[in-house]
Amino acid sequence: MIAWYQDRLIYLLTPFIRYAGRLSYKLRYRLITFCFFIDIVLFCIVRYLLHKNSYFYNTSFGILIMILIAFFSLDKTLVRVNWRRSLWIPWFGFCIALTVSDLFVMKQACGLGILLAVVFTGVFFVWQNHSRRDLLMEMS
Repeated sequence: MIAWYQDRLIYLLTPFIRYAGRLSYKLRYRLITFCFFIDIVLFCIVRYLLHKNSYFYNTSFGILIMILIAFFSLDKTLVRVNWRRSLWIPWFGFCIALTVSDLFVMKQACGLGILLAVVFTGVFFVWQNHSRRDLLMEMS
């Protein structure tokens, strides 16, 4: 299952490597840092300054920013990564549980389990394929 999922991510993200490669390393790292900063600032503005609990907007912008972080983090050919079962089984179990709970409990925004399984796992996969993982972790 994980091999199939990683193959889909490789197929989906490989065309974007050449576009991300056109940007200099320095610019990409600054943009990644900026994306993390924007994510925190947007959450704080909506939550604490506007005094709104806007789950939908925070989730939507958070997903967009995670996709941008994945794009700016692409730097070489993507290959399959060996994921430990003790980590991916609970993670995807959690995502499936969130998706199933959307069917039974009314929520402000549905589909978070699917989005976590696709977007966050995609960013994690890209970071594991990055040549400078240590630098990426320092920025976040």
